[in-house]
Amino acid sequence: DFILEYSSDMRKNFSFHFPENCHRSGGNEVDFFEPLEIELSKGKVLKARLLFIKGMKGSVEEHDKLVAYWLVIDKKQYHKTFWIKVDQMLSGLLKQSKTGFLVRIDYTEGAAYSDEGLKRGKELIARFVRDLYYEFDPQARGMLFGEELL
Repeated sequence: DFILEYSSDMRKNFSFHFPENCHRSGGNEVDFFEPLEIELSKGKVLKARLLFIKGMKGSVEEHDKLVAYWLVIDKKQYHKTFWIKVDQMLSGLLKQSKTGFLVRIDYTEGAAYSDEGLKRGKELIARFVRDLYYEFDPQARGMLFGEELL
Protein backbone atom coordinates (compact mmCIF):
# COMPACT_ATOMS: atom_id res chain seq x y z
CA ASP A 1 0.00 0.00 0.00
CA PHE A 2 1.07 3.57 -0.62
CA ILE A 3 -0.41 6.25 1.64
CA LEU A 4 0.15 9.99 1.35
CA GLU A 5 -1.12 12.43 3.98
CA TYR A 6 -1.09 16.19 3.46
CA SER A 7 -1.35 19.15 5.84
CA SER A 8 -1.54 22.65 4.41
CA ASP A 9 -0.68 24.46 7.66
CA MET A 10 1.49 22.62 10.18
CA ARG A 11 1.30 25.34 12.85
CA LYS A 12 -2.46 25.05 13.36
CA ASN A 13 -3.24 21.35 13.13
CA PHE A 14 -0.66 18.62 13.43
CA SER A 15 -2.99 15.90 12.23
CA PHE A 16 -0.74 13.23 10.75
CA HIS A 17 -1.64 9.66 11.68
CA PHE A 18 1.62 8.08 12.80
CA PRO A 19 1.39 4.35 12.07
CA GLU A 20 2.76 3.30 15.47
CA ASN A 21 0.06 5.26 17.31
CA CYS A 22 -2.82 4.17 15.08
CA HIS A 23 -1.88 0.50 15.23
CA ARG A 24 -1.29 0.47 18.97
CA SER A 25 -4.67 2.07 19.58
CA GLY A 26 -6.20 -0.50 17.21
CA GLY A 27 -4.88 -3.38 19.33
CA ASN A 28 -1.72 -4.38 17.45
CA GLU A 29 1.86 -4.75 18.66
CA VAL A 30 4.51 -2.49 17.11
CA ASP A 31 8.24 -3.28 16.88
CA PHE A 32 10.67 -0.51 15.95
CA PHE A 33 13.79 -1.03 13.84
CA GLU A 34 16.73 1.14 12.85
CA PRO A 35 15.76 3.59 10.10
CA LEU A 36 15.68 2.16 6.60
CA GLU A 37 18.25 4.05 4.53
CA ILE A 38 17.45 4.14 0.82
CA GLU A 39 19.93 5.60 -1.65
CA LEU A 40 17.97 7.62 -4.19
CA SER A 41 20.48 9.38 -6.44
CA LYS A 42 23.87 11.08 -6.40
CA GLY A 43 24.52 10.20 -2.77
CA LYS A 44 21.10 11.38 -1.59
CA VAL A 45 19.86 8.99 1.08
CA LEU A 46 16.32 8.89 2.38
CA LYS A 47 15.88 7.71 5.97
CA ALA A 48 12.53 6.14 6.66
CA ARG A 49 11.15 5.06 10.01
CA LEU A 50 10.72 1.28 9.96
CA LEU A 51 8.15 -0.68 11.97
CA PHE A 52 6.82 -4.20 12.04
CA ILE A 53 3.13 -4.31 12.90
CA LYS A 54 2.02 -7.59 14.47
CA GLY A 55 -1.63 -8.01 13.59
CA MET A 56 -3.22 -9.32 16.77
CA LYS A 57 -6.39 -11.39 16.81
CA GLY A 58 -9.37 -9.12 17.45
CA SER A 59 -7.51 -5.97 16.40
CA VAL A 60 -8.62 -3.56 13.68
CA GLU A 61 -6.13 -5.14 11.23
CA GLU A 62 -5.37 -8.76 12.03
CA HIS A 63 -2.49 -9.18 9.57
CA ASP A 64 1.23 -8.54 9.93
CA LYS A 65 2.99 -5.87 7.90
CA LEU A 66 6.22 -3.99 7.56
CA VAL A 67 5.76 -0.20 7.48
CA ALA A 68 8.21 2.46 6.32
CA TYR A 69 7.40 6.16 6.53
CA TRP A 70 8.92 9.62 6.56
CA LEU A 71 7.72 13.20 6.78
CA VAL A 72 8.57 16.20 4.66
CA ILE A 73 7.82 19.70 5.94
CA ASP A 74 8.57 22.52 3.51
CA LYS A 75 10.93 20.27 1.56
CA LYS A 76 12.87 19.08 4.63
CA GLN A 77 12.81 15.35 5.25
CA TYR A 78 12.32 13.98 8.79
CA HIS A 79 12.16 10.54 10.31
CA LYS A 80 12.26 11.56 13.99
CA THR A 81 9.12 13.04 15.51
CA PHE A 82 11.06 15.22 18.00
CA TRP A 83 12.34 17.48 15.19
CA ILE A 84 8.87 17.66 13.68
CA LYS A 85 7.47 18.96 16.97
CA VAL A 86 10.29 21.53 17.23
CA ASP A 87 9.59 22.71 13.68
CA GLN A 88 5.86 22.89 14.41
CA MET A 89 6.43 24.90 17.61
CA LEU A 90 8.71 27.38 15.82
CA SER A 91 6.19 27.74 13.00
CA GLY A 92 3.51 28.67 15.51
CA LEU A 93 5.72 31.14 17.38
CA LEU A 94 6.91 32.79 14.17
CA LYS A 95 3.44 32.63 12.56
CA GLN A 96 4.80 30.78 9.55
CA SER A 97 2.55 28.49 7.57
CA LYS A 98 4.28 25.27 6.52
CA THR A 99 3.16 22.46 4.26
CA GLY A 100 3.70 18.88 5.32
CA PHE A 101 3.49 15.39 3.83
CA LEU A 102 3.63 11.99 5.50
CA VAL A 103 4.67 9.33 3.00
CA ARG A 104 4.01 5.74 4.05
CA ILE A 105 4.55 2.34 2.45
CA ASP A 106 2.94 -0.79 3.93
CA TYR A 107 4.30 -4.17 2.86
CA THR A 108 1.78 -6.89 3.67
CA GLU A 109 2.07 -9.56 0.99
CA GLY A 110 4.42 -12.14 2.44
CA ALA A 111 5.43 -9.99 5.43
CA ALA A 112 7.14 -12.28 7.92
CA TYR A 113 8.84 -11.55 11.22
CA SER A 114 12.06 -13.39 10.44
CA ASP A 115 15.50 -12.36 9.22
CA GLU A 116 14.68 -13.48 5.69
CA GLY A 117 11.19 -11.95 5.73
CA LEU A 118 12.45 -8.60 7.02
CA LYS A 119 15.29 -8.54 4.49
CA ARG A 120 12.90 -9.25 1.61
CA GLY A 121 10.43 -6.62 2.84
CA LYS A 122 13.14 -3.96 3.19
CA GLU A 123 14.46 -4.69 -0.31
CA LEU A 124 10.99 -4.46 -1.89
CA ILE A 125 10.16 -1.24 -0.06
CA ALA A 126 13.51 0.29 -1.09
CA ARG A 127 12.94 -0.67 -4.73
CA PHE A 128 9.42 0.77 -4.67
CA VAL A 129 10.64 4.04 -3.11
CA ARG A 130 13.41 4.43 -5.72
CA ASP A 131 10.95 3.75 -8.56
CA LEU A 132 8.52 6.26 -7.06
CA TYR A 133 11.29 8.87 -6.71
CA TYR A 134 12.16 8.68 -10.41
CA GLU A 135 8.51 9.00 -11.47
CA PHE A 136 8.24 12.55 -10.14
CA ASP A 137 9.59 15.79 -11.57
CA PRO A 138 12.12 17.70 -9.41
CA GLN A 139 9.49 19.97 -7.81
CA ALA A 140 7.29 17.05 -6.74
CA ARG A 141 10.39 15.14 -5.55
CA GLY A 142 11.26 18.04 -3.26
CA MET A 143 7.76 18.05 -1.79
CA LEU A 144 7.58 14.28 -1.18
CA PHE A 145 11.21 13.31 -0.56
CA GLY A 146 12.71 16.57 0.68
CA GLU A 147 15.53 18.69 -0.65
CA GLU A 148 17.26 18.94 2.70
CA LEU A 149 17.74 15.95 4.96
CA LEU A 150 17.56 16.19 8.76
